[in-house]
Amino acid sequence: MAVNFFGTVARLDGLRPLLLGSPSPRAVLVSSMAALMPSDEELVGLLSAADAWLGGEENTHVCGQIIYVDGGSDVVLRGDAVW
Repeated sequence: MAVNFFGTVARLDGLRPLLLGSPSPRAVLVSSMAALMPSDEELVGLLSAADAWLGGEENTHVCGQIIYVDGGSDVVLRGDAVW
């Protein structure tokens, strides 16, 4: 989340002054196939509120793991050989 969502938002915020000063402003974002999957309303709400909840001290059960928010389709499609 920190790179895919918050990093993207921060990058666009940083580019905003340049885009506003351009006669033809453009920005392109690349997303994963997770955008095609059903979303988790709680997660969307937290991201919209800029709440990095997975990295907070209150998260006591995740350490050095890959968190899938795509329903696991990435690992299913790519298989074990990638990991």
